[in-house]
Amino acid sequence: MLRLGRLTGLPVVHDGRTVGHVEQCVLTQDGKQLRGLTVRHGFGNAKWIPRSSIAVTGDVAVIVTHVPEKLPSDCDFALTTVFDTRGLPLGRITDVYVSRSALTVQALEVSLGPLETLRRGRYIVRSFSLADAAEYPGAVLIPCGCSLERFSGNEVIQ
Repeated sequence: MLRLGRLTGLPVVHDGRTVGHVEQCVLTQDGKQLRGLTVRHGFGNAKWIPRSSIAVTGDVAVIVTHVPEKLPSDCDFALTTVFDTRGLPLGRITDVYVSRSALTVQALEVSLGPLETLRRGRYIVRSFSLADAAEYPGAVLIPCGCSLERFSGNEVIQ
């Protein structure tokens, strides 16, 4: 399992040369897959690496098959707040876990607030859907009664 927060800042390598560093990981509009990466080299403009160009997501670098291209206009989608299906706000998304091979979202890391994070840590949600994008962009819905799994941050997500 790959934590998308750990990709941020890693070098992006194409044909043995660093073409930039990962600036942001962007998910698809349904929040179920990695769509691509925004990459920046120096002070230049951000560039785009689509999912199809990502060959390897390692622990020390991301290897790509094509050079970065022009940034699409709609690449700023991110998951934000977690609600239950009754509309009760539960917390914020702090990270996303994807499978290394398929780059599909397996779990979301959720903070119920700063005090709760200090007291009990963060939680993992495996079953979720997205709210109406027009009303709440990036809002995640979890079923009422869905168990939030406690997560200390040192565990490996399966």
